[in-house]
Amino acid sequence: MRHGLTKMHQVEPMLGDTRASLHLQKMISPQVTQGHKIGTTPYKAPEITINRPGFHSRASDVYSLGLVIWELWYCDLVYEKFNTDHGEIPKLKPRDPMNKTLRSLIKKCLQSNPNARLSIREVVDIAMKITVEQHASPLE
Repeated sequence: MRHGLTKMHQVEPMLGDTRASLHLQKMISPQVTQGHKIGTTPYKAPEITINRPGFHSRASDVYSLGLVIWELWYCDLVYEKFNTDHGEIPKLKPRDPMNKTLRSLIKKCLQSNPNARLSIREVVDIAMKITVEQHASPLE
């Protein structure tokens, strides 16, 4: 997934263009503006839901990826725990046995300021580092 996202960004499209979450859109009401679907609301970055509906960027893709990583770790749906429609950012549990590097990755992907988020290249690099750490020693 991360390598696919890197490749996609090399040719300029963004996740918001792909309708990758079509099956999820059937379960969750998508926002509609002038008859056009503009994404799956719970996975939108705060700048899209609050300030600029319909505006997608590489930073908003990274935010959405951070939400997916959060869900994979906690085995829970982010939209059932947090009001992402209004820009609420999912929290990490303080006493979680999560790898420190993974915790940092999620936090950096979910920054409210899009300029403070990682690039997709940085996400890939950190994910590779986590893979190496996990092979060296189980959860820290």
